[in-house]
Amino acid sequence: MLATPVIIWGAGGHAKVISELIARSSNWCVVGFIDDIAPQRQVRVFAGQTVFPSLESAINETRARHIFVAIGNNDARLRLIENAIERQMTVITVIAPNSWISQSSTIGAGTAIMSGAVINADALIGTGVIVNTNAVVEHDCIVNDGVSIGPGAVLCGNVVVNKGAFIGAGCVVRERITVGQDCIIGCGAALVADVERQSIAYGVPAKVVVQAEPELEAAT
Repeated sequence: MLATPVIIWGAGGHAKVISELIARSSNWCVVGFIDDIAPQRQVRVFAGQTVFPSLESAINETRARHIFVAIGNNDARLRLIENAIERQMTVITVIAPNSWISQSSTIGAGTAIMSGAVINADALIGTGVIVNTNAVVEHDCIVNDGVSIGPGAVLCGNVVVNKGAFIGAGCVVRERITVGQDCIIGCGAALVADVERQSIAYGVPAKVVVQAEPELEAAT
C-alpha cells in the first residue's frame, strides 16, 4: 500500500522532529513544508523537501489532502489547524512508535505524542496538543486543546490542564490539580495547588509570579 502524502505546516525544530516521526511510519510520507511566517527566506528546502510559502501553494503543487501543523506556539497551532480544516484538509495525529498509549485513552486530531511519552488509562488529550519526549500523562487526566507539555513533565492522576496552557520541561503536577487556560508553568516546577487562567508559576513548590487581572463584570 502506498504511503499517504502529508504536508507539514511549519519549518522549524518541531517540524523537523515531526517529519522524522512520520518517516518511521509506513502510512504517511512528507511531501513538503509550509513557511508562511517568513516566505521571503532564500532557503526553500527543509529536511529534504520543498518549503512552500502558503497552504494554497502547497496543495496546488503536491495535491496532498493530509496535513500536520508543527508550530510550537499554542494559539497559532490551533488557529492553523482550524484554517486547514476549513480548507477541507484532514489533520493527522502523530504518535511515536516508542510511546505508550493506553487503549482507553482518547487522542485528538493534530496532536503529537513524542518518543518515550506515556498516556495512561482514561486520559483525554484534545486537539493540537504536544506531549513531548518522555512526558507522562497519568490516568484520568484531561488535557485540553492547544496545550504543550514539555519534555520529561509529569501530570499525576486526575489533573486538568485547560486550553493553551504550557507545562515546562521537567515540571511535576500533583494529582487533582487544575491548570487554568493559557497558564505558563516553568521548567522544573512542582505544582501543588490550582492556578488561575493566564497565570505564570514556577519554583518548588511552584508559586504564582504573574496573576491575570480579573475580568471586568458586564455592565448592568
